[in-house]
Amino acid sequence: MQKVWNKPTLSLLLSILLLLGVFSLSQMGTAEAAACTKVATQKVVFSARPLASTTSSSIYVANADGRGEKKLNVANLGLPYNDYPKWSWDKKQIIFTKRLNEGERYSEEIFVMCSDGTNLRRITTNNVPDSWPAFTPDGSKILAIHDFGTQGEFLQTDVVYMDATTGEILENLTSGMLVVDSDTQQSNEADTRFSFDGTQIVFGSDGTNPTPLVSTQIYVMSATIPHNITRVTFDGQWDTDPAWSPDGQYIVFDSYRGPTLPPGGALTNWFIFKVQLGVTPYAETQLTFGVNDLDIVPFWRGDTGKIAFISARNANPYGTDIFTMNTNGSSVTPLTRSFFRNENYQDWR
Repeated sequence: MQKVWNKPTLSLLLSILLLLGVFSLSQMGTAEAAACTKVATQKVVFSARPLASTTSSSIYVANADGRGEKKLNVANLGLPYNDYPKWSWDKKQIIFTKRLNEGERYSEEIFVMCSDGTNLRRITTNNVPDSWPAFTPDGSKILAIHDFGTQGEFLQTDVVYMDATTGEILENLTSGMLVVDSDTQQSNEADTRFSFDGTQIVFGSDGTNPTPLVSTQIYVMSATIPHNITRVTFDGQWDTDPAWSPDGQYIVFDSYRGPTLPPGGALTNWFIFKVQLGVTPYAETQLTFGVNDLDIVPFWRGDTGKIAFISARNANPYGTDIFTMNTNGSSVTPLTRSFFRNENYQDWR
């Protein structure tokens, strides 16, 4: 789950521009989905925002060594709150979440564009949060998180499959995974990722605690029915942002191991861990240890076998950057050196 910072009040002028931008986006529709034929040469797609802003995040692509960085200046994108980008399996498209009203979580919708930032199209029009999207290997469906809760009253987020063209919900994969309140409250899921072969899904959930969003753990399941949901982490208060190893034997994730604080206010004591699947009991291995560091959003690269992650260890003046390390946590090396910018999320292909 992404860590949140307080957002400033929008000015009247910005509100007017926002309304115009939302109107423009609403006119696009999925019928304009054009064939994306260009395969991206870059390895990584990521989102980042300026240090001076808590709302504006843009999408970038870069080479495997962090060089050749390019900000995708997408036509008709509107106000730039764009996050959780992921490649399509053929690297011809990028799917991501856009917040139509930058200060309102309930305006998050799913968008898709070609790998060069052209042919932007809106997929969902649910007027509820739709986030953490990813294409299925054949491109016919989207794996995402959808909020079935009542706005302003309670959360009820589930892992779903959507039609990749219309955004229609085809299957709820975690409905009723753990009902902790028979009247209203179910578990809340987030942070979905496919395994490298597309047969498994990993995600985070607060399903072990009757109070929503006070603790999250990592779960895995089959991408097809029966989904056979299995819990794989047990030790951290907040275990989030999971990703698979290329061979499907490990899950790498970030975990908050500091004092009991709301995650939005905890900008240190986040560490990278890995856990081996199929071993009982599950044994977690800590990979990063800097108490004052913020190490989050790991991804186990298939091209080098190294783990890429986002860290604030060089925060002044860089903000957060993408780093890589060996799978035992050694040889930490920066990939990006972005002055006055925070990297938020990353995906490699």
